[in-house]
Amino acid sequence: MGKDDNYWNTGQPGPGGPCSEIYYDRGENYGDDTWGDYAETRESARFLEVWNLVFPQFDRQDLDANGQPVLKDLPFKNIDTGMGLERVSAVLQHVHSNYEIDLFQNLLKASAEAIGCANDDAPSLKVVADHIRSCSFLIADGVLPSNEGRGYVLRRIIRRACRHGNKLGARGTFFHKIVAALVAEMGDAFPELKQQQAHIERVLKTEEEQFAKTLEQGLKILEQDLAELQGSVIPGNVVFKLYDTYGFPVDLTNDIARERELTAPLRREADAVIDTSNLNVHQLRRRIITEFTMDHATGLSLLFESFAYKRGVPAEADFVFDARVLPNPHWDPELRSLTGTNLEPSP
Repeated sequence: MGKDDNYWNTGQPGPGGPCSEIYYDRGENYGDDTWGDYAETRESARFLEVWNLVFPQFDRQDLDANGQPVLKDLPFKNIDTGMGLERVSAVLQHVHSNYEIDLFQNLLKASAEAIGCANDDAPSLKVVADHIRSCSFLIADGVLPSNEGRGYVLRRIIRRACRHGNKLGARGTFFHKIVAALVAEMGDAFPELKQQQAHIERVLKTEEEQFAKTLEQGLKILEQDLAELQGSVIPGNVVFKLYDTYGFPVDLTNDIARERELTAPLRREADAVIDTSNLNVHQLRRRIITEFTMDHATGLSLLFESFAYKRGVPAEADFVFDARVLPNPHWDPELRSLTGTNLEPSP
């Protein structure tokens, strides 16, 4: 097999090498397509990938004169292996999906009891059961909800789980109540869950209570705006207003938009108007970082790319920050001092 079939790399440039995948054939009851069909379409319920192995041995460089990537040997070669534990469990337990294995069945039951809803295979219930694991392990590893870095990842996961519980009719806090069921399932294999159960529950409950206020108010405002929506695109100023005025996360607005087959501007492409008349470039950068939940380096990069784009200067990036920023003539020297780059157009 050639590189088209069994070669993996991170991109260009970057490490890569041959790869191998292990599949399980679940039989004709899952379809009459052949392995050849799957190899061509990569779509099949019959063939389930349970293991992946990558052998990084090359450092892929830029293209040569013939348009081919230059491959150099990595100084340290290794094997990158990943096995889907839930998928193997599904195979061994002869069930159709990961959510039907014994571990998830117990978490789904506990989630339904905590929410007060039927355990009826609802997608939102699966979200809650899945997220209690990731949140609990993150907190056990020392991560706390915040607005930066991994803490913000944790906060987003907690809030997403809370919103899906709310969709199922949850009243009050519920997410922290599922920790006990998780400890019963995985506490023997991961004793840190047992040791920190009370701490995990406290952190989750505090975050739930804080988010409940934001969620209730933000959903009301969003529903009002959606009732007046013409077309299938939620205006960027609505997304911006929800976050700027009510603290409603942009990623949740996008989740709701997808569920209703609407589109909303991605956080890096929101067409929000930012009045800069009383802001210097440092203050604007902080606004962008805060309102669009970016780290400082990304905020500065996007700010530079936006200004470079508006001035006709090529900016090497996959996207351009598309906020309608009201011009401020005092920014050019400040931007030059921050980036060391002249933002004037090339002749």
